[in-house]
Amino acid sequence: MKSQLHPMVYEFDVPALGDVEIKTFYLPEQIYKYVLEKQGLKDNYNPDLGGLSAILGWAASDIDLVTIDKNKNGQKTLVLWALNSNIELTILHEQIIRALHLWLSFTGTGEPNEVQNLFERNSKTMLSSWIIENIDTTLNTTRTCVFPNNYRVFDILTLIGSKALEGELINQGTPWEGELVSEGPVRTLYPGKQLLRYKPSIIQNDNGNQKGLWTECIKVFSLSSPEKSRLRIGVKFSIRNYIEVHPARLSKDKARKLDIFIPSDQHLSPGASRMRCISLDIKKTDYLVAINEVQKDFSNDRKVINSITEFSGIKTEPEEIGMRPILNDKLMMLPRFGSGHGDKWAPAGTGTAHPDKENYLSMLDKLFEQSGFTRITVDKKSNRLGSPKLNRVESKEDILDSVLRTINSLGLDFLSILVFQSRKCTPDLVNNAIADVLGPSEVAGGRMVFKNGLILKLKFVPSGQLDQLVEDVNQEKIKALDWRVRSKEFNRQRSIKSGEAQTLIDNHISEHVDGINGPWLALVEMNQVLKDKYESRDPYNLVYAGISKHGGVAQVTLYDSNSKDEIQDNDKYIYEHCILDLIRSLGAPAIQNKNIRLSAWTVVNTNTVYSYKPGKKMGVITPLYAQFDGEQLLVSFLKSENEIVSLPYSKAIREISLGNFYDVRQLKFRANQIAKIEQFYADVVPNDGVETLTFVNATNIRSFVKGFTNGQGLEIDNLELGKIGDAAPVRVIGPSDKNTFVRIATEVEKMPSYWVENSAQGAPSGVYQEPESERTFWITRGLPTPTQQGSKHTNKVSRYEMSGDQFKNRYSPSLSEIFVQVLGEYEKDVENVVGLTRSLMRSHITTDKDQTILPFPLHELDGMLSSAK
Repeated sequence: MKSQLHPMVYEFDVPALGDVEIKTFYLPEQIYKYVLEKQGLKDNYNPDLGGLSAILGWAASDIDLVTIDKNKNGQKTLVLWALNSNIELTILHEQIIRALHLWLSFTGTGEPNEVQNLFERNSKTMLSSWIIENIDTTLNTTRTCVFPNNYRVFDILTLIGSKALEGELINQGTPWEGELVSEGPVRTLYPGKQLLRYKPSIIQNDNGNQKGLWTECIKVFSLSSPEKSRLRIGVKFSIRNYIEVHPARLSKDKARKLDIFIPSDQHLSPGASRMRCISLDIKKTDYLVAINEVQKDFSNDRKVINSITEFSGIKTEPEEIGMRPILNDKLMMLPRFGSGHGDKWAPAGTGTAHPDKENYLSMLDKLFEQSGFTRITVDKKSNRLGSPKLNRVESKEDILDSVLRTINSLGLDFLSILVFQSRKCTPDLVNNAIADVLGPSEVAGGRMVFKNGLILKLKFVPSGQLDQLVEDVNQEKIKALDWRVRSKEFNRQRSIKSGEAQTLIDNHISEHVDGINGPWLALVEMNQVLKDKYESRDPYNLVYAGISKHGGVAQVTLYDSNSKDEIQDNDKYIYEHCILDLIRSLGAPAIQNKNIRLSAWTVVNTNTVYSYKPGKKMGVITPLYAQFDGEQLLVSFLKSENEIVSLPYSKAIREISLGNFYDVRQLKFRANQIAKIEQFYADVVPNDGVETLTFVNATNIRSFVKGFTNGQGLEIDNLELGKIGDAAPVRVIGPSDKNTFVRIATEVEKMPSYWVENSAQGAPSGVYQEPESERTFWITRGLPTPTQQGSKHTNKVSRYEMSGDQFKNRYSPSLSEIFVQVLGEYEKDVENVVGLTRSLMRSHITTDKDQTILPFPLHELDGMLSSAK
């Protein structure tokens, strides 16, 4: 019997709800401005809400959303709302006022008497600041998609799904039985609502001492899909680990999370029984304050942590709070284990709890059915789809030929690789990696000559300034300044330091690039401590910018300077991947296509600090178009407002990283930005009758090209570009253009889990389709061949089996939705397009992490987003 995949996606009949009641509280403007004033902020800035979500989860547990929004007068203020709350409005109001009092008190925002007087003066205004509204649940149905009149319906659906699970038991009848607890109020429900099992399981080491804790994390999120008449929720299972945090692991610039399982306080909320899991930040500066190394105030989050600990009667030293798990009858305070660590460090490994997840699926089906949800079903399609259209570049011979064709298309006789080394073992690692990727070569005159005639010129030079911290700003001088100018002066000083470091890096690179013509490759070794600890002093972006300015394409590999072994266990694979990534960055394709053009669309949309222009911070919006014609990968972009240029991939990376492109944000209004982007694609997409398969990432592009949005603009076999109001579109792309468009939804936050019945591998792959769909499919690309053998066993063993294997990583390949939006007239078989898409998703050797599942050339084009940072 073939395996059957069961997605954890459930449909809901939203209109059957009727109008849904939401109680919304708008903080009076006078109090909101008071908070801004006490925090030293102007009206156009948002206040620091640190700790407020935690206080509300503790003292006003019916609040689901806390955010900054506009009131009926169009003024920004603090907004809180509760969905279908059974608590009387007067009681809910008292809870909120009490929670706000506590927050201002705990964080020291204003004098207590001053705050009390302020609240008393505004008591009538606050009571009238409530709006009880019935949200319209009507859905608009088009031929292709469904969307609500009021987009709050997505938030409502998320909460209905999460509340169907809250308070229910998971793993019943096992030592891991526990109640599902909802996270506290959040600022946006777009990513979904999380629930965690309480109590987390304690893991002990061989000596019987506590090693850490772990629990299931369940995320519920709302979504819509093409060709469907109902809205949906998806469910994603993962593991959350907790462990004691060593001070050395606290980053200077990035906060870690502290989860606090805490019941509603009976004194603050009489009669309330809801437990919440509230999350607060652990910051390095707070730890330094706690041990008296820094003389300044705690952050708002830390002030709230201190107060909750004190209220709960927990006796502990200040430096221990947030650093080690605290287990108490009144609360559990658990520091999260950092992401990106291997199994051997995690208390319960990483990945998912059950590889099969059958028990989870049964639980969800039962609970969601009671709340009006129906799970979708899918059928597996043939695995042979897509094979006639392309050959994957996998063997050494194929990669060699691909690289040779690429450098010939760039007008190069040989390819230069400059290795900036920091370790003695680097030459051996790099030479072995090149041999593993490209095969054997003859070394003569400093050149590596391969059997197909490819010539590599390899040069090793010291990393020098490329592997050193940017000089720190003198904090003592800044502390002596007035608080109103400290931040501006700090940024100015940091810009100066970054500029000085950039100059040193540029000079070091210049010493070694003489005689190199055309694009070249740079492999840079960098101490991982530089990246982990000091983001503002990290030379990472400066190095990329410096190499780009000199015509190179960079790849940075991190090494552990604290390791007792110079060569580490995974170095072999890391350097192989670096060489492959460098080859891809040059523009060498991962596939050989047959009589079909491949293209991709991406919009760079980011806020970034340009490291080559130190301290200059600005937003970036610019469209990119990639095209692979079988010989080389070209990228088109806006050089100026009205000039489009097309360059080979390696040269385009250099221009993008240097900022030599038109930033659409220069256009004042959003509508003008969208019009310019759609005009760009209308101009750049060929109309020459060549069979073309185009990929877009819906999450990335739907905000800028209306035809890709899940809504009224989404149509089958019709993509309108540049349409403003009732005017005719600039261009309409349909089947007659011989263009096939595949829209891929790969949003990390909204990739549902699944269970595979009768799975022999544990890590499934394949193409799946809902019975009533014609153009929409679900895809798991599977794990690459090098990963399959190591994960086959662990993906079939439950974490609950008490054996030495229970802590192994269980990572299921992502489940992605794809929609064949336009089917070119040359292509009669939709399933063939889907199979081709999956084959292109599998063209990269890296494991199935979220950033590596996009098909060629969308994967390569998406990688250019980081070049704009």
